Amino acid sequence: MNILLPKRLNFGADIKHIEFYKETIIKIFKSQDPYYKTLLFYHYITNDDEADLFPKLYSSSHDELKIETENCGELLNLYNLPPNWASQINALRDFFIHKQILIQDIRFMPHTPYVINNLCIKNEQIFLVDLTMYSLKNKAEINHYFDDLIYTMRFYYRFRDNCLLLFFIHIVFKIKWYFFDLVEKILHSI
Repeated sequence: MNILLPKRLNFGADIKHIEFYKETIIKIFKSQDPYYKTLLFYHYITNDDEADLFPKLYSSSHDELKIETENCGELLNLYNLPPNWASQINALRDFFIHKQILIQDIRFMPHTPYVINNLCIKNEQIFLVDLTMYSLKNKAEINHYFDDLIYTMRFYYRFRDNCLLLFFIHIVFKIKWYFFDLVEKILHSI
């Protein structure tokens, strides 16, 4: 596996164990909070158009903190973006604006400027696959988040074949992200 372009991740902050099969994925959570928060997220999905944005939930086990979902392919990266990727990202934006929530860890992975965390692609369809880290947000906050994501994806895409320059840009963007994340936390604690 190329560490700069992994096809999948076998770990996660909230995941104790994950098993990949051709059609399904089984996740066992470390604790109840992310497990139940993921199940609760599925209640926000109210129609077929929304359902196409996320993996189908096949089963869950409260005793084992386990869910079985659809396998939604490999991680989205700068080399497998479908031609209509921006409209698919905007469909996620529309969903979150309508529900007034936002999953806040849709961004490039810290260790690679090539892979967008928590987004997968299968048959040219982008799916958001980690449904745990969400909170209430207003339209302006959601629009800002997605405007920044799309801008970053377009900017990184321009430099995807210049690894050294892309890593430098990625470090600068990460520093910016950490700074604004810190400012937001300080403002919310006041």
